[in-house]
Amino acid sequence: MMRSAMVLTVLLAKSAAGCASGENSYTHIEQGQCAETCLGDKLGICPISIVISTGNLTEGTCAAAGYNKDTSTTKDVKAGPCGTIHFEVYDKSPAVKSAVGCASGENSYTHIEQGQCAETCLGDKLGICPISIVVSTGNLTEGTCAAAGYNKDTSTTKDVKAGPCGTIHFEVYDKSPSVKSAVGCASGEDSYTHIEQGQCAETCLGDKLGICPISIVISTGNLTAGTCSAAGYNKDTSTTKDVKAGPCGTIHFEVYNKTA
Repeated sequence: MMRSAMVLTVLLAKSAAGCASGENSYTHIEQGQCAETCLGDKLGICPISIVISTGNLTEGTCAAAGYNKDTSTTKDVKAGPCGTIHFEVYDKSPAVKSAVGCASGENSYTHIEQGQCAETCLGDKLGICPISIVVSTGNLTEGTCAAAGYNKDTSTTKDVKAGPCGTIHFEVYDKSPSVKSAVGCASGEDSYTHIEQGQCAETCLGDKLGICPISIVISTGNLTAGTCSAAGYNKDTSTTKDVKAGPCGTIHFEVYNKTA
């Protein structure tokens, strides 16, 4: 009876504290899921510091990162000569995400390209990299896709490798046609056109395209501030074209004809 009571006490202690005494929780977030494990000061022959940096682990729990839906699945990851890490896998609860946007300590960042907006949640670091480096290198903008006028959820995601920093998991949004017609361009953006071969190409740009000030983009790309409709091209062809703007990035145009 005493042995049973001791076992129950140990199990309760682990459940309450997350990990056994002398261990801490570590997470790895990838492809929209959070993997959580408990580790002590070593894994096999390896100090925990090496395991954390090599495995791109973050101290903390999946629940604290906003992933509180237990998938009831596990995965074992080989950690070279150190041994094997056993993870429990969690998803984000849709209700939690819609209520708070991002988990506590995280902010929304977007990347707009080819007529779509990719949105992610990031904290003050991605792996070993400060968020400032990730934002500048990845050409990210703080804010949400909805605030930029992209509020149509495509129900698709994409994972982008961020070099040694790790992987950024994005959710992808389109512009809702009704929203676009009402507002023209997202807040902080203006319409620009390029007329060529009897057609007018229109785009929305902010004060920069990638690393380039908008003034350089306008002069190099021979763009004019305004809309195709104002220039007499109000027949939507329902076609688009993407034009490479050197090191600045890609400009996504919608194409219009003149009404006969």
